[in-house]
Amino acid sequence: MSRAPDISVLPPELLENTFNLTIQSISAQDRVFQTLAFSHVCRTFRDVALNSPRLWTSLPGRKGDGFSKPAFIEACIERSKDLPMDVALWVHYIENDRRSWRTQVFFSASNPLYQGFLVDKTFEWILLRCARWRSCSLHFDYIPEVGLDQEYRAFCDLITSFQNINAPLLEDLLIKTSTASGICAVTVPLLSNTAWNLPGLVNLSIDDALFPIPPQTRPQLRSVVLKLSSQEYLQCSRAINTCQDLLPMMTCLSTFRLSLVGCRCNFFEPSKTPFVEIPSVEFVDVTLLGCTSDESHNLWKEFRKFHFPNAIEMTVTLDIGDRDEFVLWEDHNIALYSLLAQSPDDEYLYRYPSLELLVVNVRSSVAHLLPRGSGKPRQLPTLLLPCCCVPSLKHLKIWSPAAHWKLLDGVGEFDASSQPPYFRRAGEVTAISLETATFDVPDVDGIVPWMKQLTSKMRATSCWERFSELTIIQSGDEVVIPREEVGRWCEEKA
Repeated sequence: MSRAPDISVLPPELLENTFNLTIQSISAQDRVFQTLAFSHVCRTFRDVALNSPRLWTSLPGRKGDGFSKPAFIEACIERSKDLPMDVALWVHYIENDRRSWRTQVFFSASNPLYQGFLVDKTFEWILLRCARWRSCSLHFDYIPEVGLDQEYRAFCDLITSFQNINAPLLEDLLIKTSTASGICAVTVPLLSNTAWNLPGLVNLSIDDALFPIPPQTRPQLRSVVLKLSSQEYLQCSRAINTCQDLLPMMTCLSTFRLSLVGCRCNFFEPSKTPFVEIPSVEFVDVTLLGCTSDESHNLWKEFRKFHFPNAIEMTVTLDIGDRDEFVLWEDHNIALYSLLAQSPDDEYLYRYPSLELLVVNVRSSVAHLLPRGSGKPRQLPTLLLPCCCVPSLKHLKIWSPAAHWKLLDGVGEFDASSQPPYFRRAGEVTAISLETATFDVPDVDGIVPWMKQLTSKMRATSCWERFSELTIIQSGDEVVIPREEVGRWCEEKA
């Protein structure tokens, strides 16, 4: 019987590389705790972990519901030598109605702007090392009075250091607030009065926050991620308006990601910017899940103003279920078309004139659709995707675990009295550049009508020869259908 290999004979360099690869797969704020776990396995692991500076380059500030101790933060700083660090900072807020004799220090009358904000003892240790920051995640959240002890101090005591952060090595910055109502607005004054020096910042993520991006950092940003999961429609509206105002100033921006999850999207504050062109962006990613609105065409009204002339790749994630009137029109889900539909301005007719790859992830927002008053089974809405809305498109990939939904090219003849104005262009026949289509779906019946329309339109414009193959993936099995067989396949499945 063979014996298990003795890991103690492995070269320390190999163990260190293995440890490093392991911690890179988890969030930065948890990495140092995994390193600490390695150091408690055996003497060999402990020697390698304690003598590997790159394994200690994260300063977590907080672990789960508890806090790191200053002594542990100090040990991480010492063991990391002079390497750049990944840090996490938490700023907490206590509401006025939770004030008591124990928390009077956090509601100083001399600093009304910072009343109720507090930090734990590790905050200052991390803040003082800002010259070594490589990435930083800054979190704002509510905290109940229960459990308050000597771990905390008033944030106003450190406000000068916070407002004048000098982080020349910082590349990645995340600003995140709790999804609790109101915390986003409360933190705005804190972020508006900063004079941060971030000459190396290239990646910015804003999660349920309103962060005034410093003018000096806008031209250097290469990636911007904006995530909203708030029920406050005003926050959603302001975020979209902010994008329209600031994106043109980000002249090096190549990736733009927008995520709206569970948002109420009533855009009561229309942007003053009539049209926005962002020529530097090459990759666009939009997520729309569980959103609601009083009017189904709000999405198009807002996004029609964006023009990405050089975007080559776009990913859209949406839910196909019944979500009030956010993207439903006559039982058609028009979310995807709202993002792609032509602009009313003929000068910028196609908003993605260079787009080559479109990836669509279609999820079901309901586990089971109950019958309506008639008692008949309810089908999922039809997903509208006109074949001609992006003529430059070469590769289309659609993935969905949901069954019983259909993909449709159009809704018939245009009727100006009942249909939105951008539906007028949905039925146009234009030369299409599509070369491949891939569908990873449990039921192919719903995609057959769209493929038949695609075939018909490409033949009508003498560009069917451009199409190469249709790929169908079901339960992990992949079937490739060459162009010559697509027509027969559609007839067999119809």
